[in-house]
Amino acid sequence: MRIRTAAVASVAATAAALGTLATAAPAQAVSRYNVTINIADGYCLDIPNSNAINGQVVQQWPCNGTSAQQWHIVDFGASHFKIQSAAWPSFCLNNWSGGNTTGDYIKLFNNCDSADAAFNTVGNDGGGNYIRFQPMKATSACVNMWGGQAQGAVARLYPCTDDGPNARFRLWMSGII
Repeated sequence: MRIRTAAVASVAATAAALGTLATAAPAQAVSRYNVTINIADGYCLDIPNSNAINGQVVQQWPCNGTSAQQWHIVDFGASHFKIQSAAWPSFCLNNWSGGNTTGDYIKLFNNCDSADAAFNTVGNDGGGNYIRFQPMKATSACVNMWGGQAQGAVARLYPCTDDGPNARFRLWMSGII
């Protein structure tokens, strides 16, 4: 019984540290700094060529520890958060078209206070290891890396019902995972 209790406490502590719950309901975001966002296929969320400009797409790229792959997950209130570049903090991920349409791009924008820069988490993989991101203005679309298991696939919206590896993300934080 002690082993089971310790295992449950460990899972609960990990989920709390990630700012997510084991249910589909979004949790209040907890700010985390210098996070690498790992995509389930072994790539990390990356700013191409470290070129942070308005409208820059973000891509999946082999994890390399560069500043182009470091992010701040910052509380945006009401269970939402913004995903801010650690190297270029005036730039955040942005639901570029501001809607819920499959195929709309997620790009960098230098207005982190925009409602289009707000995201929440949707579900997990059952083990609490991977989560999906949903823009605040999207009702059924989540961030997905279009292009399959390919280097350079870009972030776009796709139905949240997709649970494939391109739709799942893990936050890697020093001392947490």
